[in-house]
Amino acid sequence: MTENDLQNLDEFRKNTVGKSYSVKTAKILFHSKSESTLKKQTDVPDDREFFCSELVAKAFKVIGIFSENSNEKSCGSFLPGSFEENGIIDQELKEEVFLGPTYLINTVLDSFL
Repeated sequence: MTENDLQNLDEFRKNTVGKSYSVKTAKILFHSKSESTLKKQTDVPDDREFFCSELVAKAFKVIGIFSENSNEKSCGSFLPGSFEENGIIDQELKEEVFLGPTYLINTVLDSFL
């Protein structure tokens, strides 16, 4: 990632702190993408709510690792299973981008205890 990517991710992080957690069935079923009037990807409306995987997908958009076609998808169309190994996320990334292996958090935490 470039320094600009890191700055954008940090700005997005700051703009999402305190946002509500919400699962909108219509957003998941119909993959409706909101029409944004925001000037930058890092901007987040005050009333914006996120589902866990939707937040991660939005962060991926902010740092620009989605392919051109995937960048047009609604972040709400990404479910937690999308990010599993061999999940659909692997097909959504730019050619030069790849994710490392997934880890079970309980297993990682147990190794520290």
